[in-house]
Amino acid sequence: MKTNWTIGAALFLAAGLTSCHVSFTVGSTKEISISKEKLARGVSDALAAKTATAPTTSKCDGALRGEKGATQRCWISDSQGQVYGVTVTTTTIDGDHIKFDIDVDNKPTSRPV
Repeated sequence: MKTNWTIGAALFLAAGLTSCHVSFTVGSTKEISISKEKLARGVSDALAAKTATAPTTSKCDGALRGEKGATQRCWISDSQGQVYGVTVTTTTIDGDHIKFDIDVDNKPTSRPV
């Protein structure tokens, strides 16, 4: 059985688990957000936990604001170099604790990571 991320993504999507819930605690600042580096790490960790296979790379376009409904776009790749878009959405904020959902696109994109 192949154990690359593409298989994991297919299982992830086939199981109807197109989103997963993640939470982060950030330092106290006026404007709460998760840096793009921490967000990329969180996306990778969450997908690895759900699919048992971590993406090869994970990058985000920017920070995720600590505002309900805020979104950020991230990009992950598998061991074969296929790139998938990921939409990350803030669901709740509790003090300096941000929770968000992750939705992986159904098909790979031609965008480089």
